[in-house]
Amino acid sequence: MRRNRRGFTLIELLVVIGVIAALAAVVIGGLRGADKSTALRSAQATVVNLLATARSKAMSSGRDVLLLVNHNVADAERFRRMLAVVDKDDVTLVHVVAFLPDGTYVVPYKDRFGPAMIQSGDLWDGDSLASSALSATVTRSIQGVASELWESFPVTPEGTTGQQGKIVITTGRSLSPAEENTGYPIVLVSPDQVRGVMISGYGLARMINDRSGF
Repeated sequence: MRRNRRGFTLIELLVVIGVIAALAAVVIGGLRGADKSTALRSAQATVVNLLATARSKAMSSGRDVLLLVNHNVADAERFRRMLAVVDKDDVTLVHVVAFLPDGTYVVPYKDRFGPAMIQSGDLWDGDSLASSALSATVTRSIQGVASELWESFPVTPEGTTGQQGKIVITTGRSLSPAEENTGYPIVLVSPDQVRGVMISGYGLARMINDRSGF
């Protein structure tokens, strides 16, 4: 007996290919989202550890210590990603330097958090999502670079801060050469995907894991 053998039609093949492409897009999108979430958690942990280091160094040395966040708009690699713990009065004494993961940035203080740093169409709230703990600035030369502008957060020898506030972290990207020069080397792109810390007057940090926490 002869058996009829039936292959796939062109339409069926196109449907299968379309389903595979759609599934691949979902999986890749999920992985990218997971990468961003992982990077934000790592950045948050870095900030918490640096705050703990600043408090420990201040209490053990009996000297005022600063947590610094780079705000040098001329250096895209260091801008908002490079952090340091330094002695307040001895400008040569640097305790530790760290970088946040690629694509993650500390949101500036509200007076330095302008519309030019925000991706068009994103809904930011400059007051609630700005880093209120970083109101003061200093100039320092760290790792051989000439004096740069840094946002700073102080810790006293008693482990206190004299102030309280938040440090907010989000994702962003560097500006391409084809994009308009806004005066900033980066643009922040995820107002709904933020993490950070709330710092008490005693210098203790509490993790905040989403926008509603701010």
